[in-house]
Order: sequence, then structure tokens, then C-alpha cells
Amino acid sequence: MTWTYGKIVTLDELIEYIAENDESKHPEIHIHHTWKPDHSSFNGANYITLQNGMRSAHLGRGFITIAQHVSLFPDGKFVLGRDINLPPASSTGYNDSDSDGTHPFMVETVGNFDVGHDPFQPPQSTALFHLTAYFVKYRGAKIKFHNEMSSKTCPGSSINKQWFVGEVQKIVGGGNGSNPQIPEPGYTEIAFPGYPIRKGARGPVVGRIQQKVGVKADQIFGPTTEKAVRAWQKAHGLRVDGVVGPDTWKSMFNNSNVYPGKLIRRGSKGDVVRAIQKKLGGLIVDGVFGVKTEVAVKAFQRKKGLAVDGIVGLQTWNVLFK
Repeated sequence: MTWTYGKIVTLDELIEYIAENDESKHPEIHIHHTWKPDHSSFNGANYITLQNGMRSAHLGRGFITIAQHVSLFPDGKFVLGRDINLPPASSTGYNDSDSDGTHPFMVETVGNFDVGHDPFQPPQSTALFHLTAYFVKYRGAKIKFHNEMSSKTCPGSSINKQWFVGEVQKIVGGGNGSNPQIPEPGYTEIAFPGYPIRKGARGPVVGRIQQKVGVKADQIFGPTTEKAVRAWQKAHGLRVDGVVGPDTWKSMFNNSNVYPGKLIRRGSKGDVVRAIQKKLGGLIVDGVFGVKTEVAVKAFQRKKGLAVDGIVGLQTWNVLFK
């Protein structure tokens, strides 16, 4: 994916592009709301009309193009704006507008989040938390609200920054302040909680399981999670019942060298990719199997005399993790 103004992308597509193609450094991520347009302006399909309206307004203020790098819509989808390798027009004195390749990343969240107006809620809030967590965790960015750089309420008086940072920290794994210290990513040995986790369960322990089996980590153990657990159990030669008991838990969290039972290739995502990236070395450990990871896998295979296809199958896995 190239950075094309007006392109509509999911969170995963956006992060994959940034991981593979962004040539700039982003010491901060700037969070804004549009105020206008707001949620009532969005009909579920008029992304480009609203985006172009914002661009026209910004051009009228003398900007070279739209101010923000991305616009985040109420349905959780993003529309690409200003080229990511150009400084944003975020707030006067805070844009780092020189050409040294270092500048903030700017997100414009469609809505009016002042008290009494639009609700800041999923899927829009979830997408913003995860995008912000990516920048904090893998790009070393600090979180800055527009109201810290101006007299405006932006990104909305209903959004408390301490709460916002706390939600981001839950995703990145803990720490303090607006730039948490991130634990080493990859496989983690975690003690079994002492009770089986099954359909109907809720909470962080369910979120960990969901991340491991590759489904949306909403912390609710529903039919999709149960199906994914069954697939995991089948791939690992375990009793297939869709319940995470001691044996299933051990296969997920207490053996970093267990082959996951499927090919890991370009486009794969998650903890298993992080483990591969960490083991190979020299890569951003972001859990996204993109071009750079594929090149590193091929180099490893070539060095070890394996078939060079850039895919981590059982043989490559065993050599990598022996």
C-alpha cells in the first residue's frame, strides 16, 4: 500500500503500511477531534465527501493540503490524508516543520467529543487506542492532546487524558506517564489462573487468549473465540472442547518453542510473528509479518541451508527455535 490521499483503510492495513514504509521518526502522536463534521454528518459511506470538505477548509487557511495524516471515522476506519513523511499542520509551534524527517503523527478523529455531544466509543475509540499504542510501543512516541498545545478543548472535554493514556497502557502492557516502558514483546510465560476459561468468560485473561489465537481481543469469550480455541487445540494435538484448561493454557503460554501448527508467512500477525522477529533479530518486533520480516526469514533459511521461501513452516521453526 502506498500513501494515497483518500484511501480508506482498516487499522491493520494502516499499521502494516506504517511499519513497512514510513521513513520518518515520530516523537509524538497528536490527538484531535474534528468538532465539525461530527457523528451526525457521517452516513456510513461518505468518507471522501467529509474528508474533502476538511481539506478544502484547510486549503482555505493556507495549508498545503489537509492538516492531518489520517482521519478516523465513527466506524473505526481510517482515511489517509497528508503524506506521513510530511510534517502535519497540528498546532502552531508544535509541528516540527523542518525537513529533518522527524515530526509528529496527527490523527483527526471525526466527531464532537465535548461534553453532551458525540459519544467516544467503540469501534472508533478502540481503533484510536490501538493506533496510539502502536506509536507509543514501537515508535517511542508520546501522546499529546491538541488542548495541551492550544486553548481549545480538542479532542473534546469529555475525553480525560489520564483515562485515555490508561486505556493505551492496557494495550501496550503497562508503564507510567504518556510514554510507558514496554516489556519485551514475544511469547510470555504466564501462570494458569487456576480455573478453566470457557464461553461466557470475560476480562483480561480472555483478552490474552484472544491475542494468542488471533481473534479480536474484546475480552469477551464468545462463539468466535471458542471456534479459534478449538482450532488451536486441534493444531496442537489437544482435546478439542473449546475450553482453555491447564493443557491448552500451557500450549499457549508456557512453551515458547511450540510450533503453532500453521505456516507463518507474509500477512501473518500476532504473538507468533513477534517471537519470530525477536529470534531473527534486527527487526521492529511489531507482530506484523511484512516485507522486512520475509527478507530476514529468507536470509536465515539461506544461511541454514533450508528451502528459501520466506515462510516459517515446521522445519524453519525447529531450526529457528532449537
